[in-house]
Amino acid sequence: MESVNIYREKISEFYDRISAYVRTKPDIYGFIESKENEFSSPDVPREQSEMILFDWVIFDYKDAYGETLLDKFIRDTAPVWEDKVTYEGFKDNHFGLFHVKAVKAGKEAMLALLPDKKEFHIYDSNLTRDAKKGDVIVVRILAFRDIYVTTGPAFKYPESMADTMSVMFEGRDDEKKKFRFTPRIFFKAIESDSPKKEKKGDLRSRAKDLGIKEEKVDELLEKMRLASADKNVDPVKLLTDFISTAGNYREDRMEGLAAAYFDKWNAVVADEGSQKGPLEEMLIEGPLRDAVMKEVRPLEIEDEYERKVKVGEFTDKWLDTPHKALEGRTPKQAILKERESRGNTQKEVSYTLSFDIMIPDKAAQKAGKLIDEALELMKDKKYKQAIVKFIKCTEITSADHMVWYNMAMCYIYTKQEEACLSCLINSLNIKPDYEFAAKGLNNLANYASSGIKAKAKKAAKKYGIKINEKTE
Repeated sequence: MESVNIYREKISEFYDRISAYVRTKPDIYGFIESKENEFSSPDVPREQSEMILFDWVIFDYKDAYGETLLDKFIRDTAPVWEDKVTYEGFKDNHFGLFHVKAVKAGKEAMLALLPDKKEFHIYDSNLTRDAKKGDVIVVRILAFRDIYVTTGPAFKYPESMADTMSVMFEGRDDEKKKFRFTPRIFFKAIESDSPKKEKKGDLRSRAKDLGIKEEKVDELLEKMRLASADKNVDPVKLLTDFISTAGNYREDRMEGLAAAYFDKWNAVVADEGSQKGPLEEMLIEGPLRDAVMKEVRPLEIEDEYERKVKVGEFTDKWLDTPHKALEGRTPKQAILKERESRGNTQKEVSYTLSFDIMIPDKAAQKAGKLIDEALELMKDKKYKQAIVKFIKCTEITSADHMVWYNMAMCYIYTKQEEACLSCLINSLNIKPDYEFAAKGLNNLANYASSGIKAKAKKAAKKYGIKINEKTE
């Protein structure tokens, strides 16, 4: 079979050509560089991380026009007809988790793609040299003329990883056909299996956005550290106590802070030796939480104690219920098996899911929805429509400094300087030390028309904001 004899040479040639193409496209090259942090892990060598990122950009990532890098490469380079047919064939590719069903060392293998178990007969001299029947591997296969071959790095995992993949689909039968496992999702799974680390949306950042003093956060972090070893400490109470003393803030703006808090709490507990594996993490944050929301409807239960009891009772029952996605095992059995494989001897399987965060009233919910819609419109540069949403929001609640600031930005983009200045002043009336509103005044004082410049400088003086005069 000619294809088997030449596929390595032709695929190597393809990567050389598409790499050269990227070097002529600064926008694509810059985009790849911007994604390096998302495709890095202490468990994956840098060279492999770079390869799998490039693989994702070539085959999976689509731009605003729905094109992949492969599409652009074929269109712009206009390869000879034979190569064009080959490269068009590469669009028939599958990245995912495969069970090795059969293997002929150094030559070929039969792989079953999870979760639907569709089988592919692939040719590969390197992967098949080390793989054995029963292995679970993450790799991309693609059609090369009349055969399937592998491309990019391959990763071998314990067979328990098959469970992790399967539970991603539990309760989502309608979405199975739409879902596509990609290298980006793969790196997120690796992330959940690595020691937790601070992220952009961490507790400190969230608290800072709300104007909560740093020393308050330090106090909370110390309490969390001391409490992590005490199973009698309720993490929800720790958070609500913190919020009650941190300041007077709108309840519906606390959701992000609460999410960051529980991420940090899980990280602190993990440091004490009970870190969740990828399957446990997936089960608790996916199927279990979804089942609680669907069956218990905790956000509709106003009484905190009643809500906590019902969520707890359902969680215990769910953990002992056999699941089809786990091949008839219970989540508790699957979790204990994974812990054993990871050397974790902890036998207790219990969780406190947090649905106890303050439930916003209907007006606050409506305001939050308007804010989200306005921000999406801003992303699409639809500033006039965004202004309408922000105005409606201020009719519900006029005490959100960020709403006034974002509305000010919309006004400046639509060249309405007077309205922009008014919104910035409203923002500073609510939060006099709001840095972004201060910068907005500074920009008006430097770049607006003369009448607005004078008003901006006067407002800046009122709030003690120093104007940095532009230099010619």
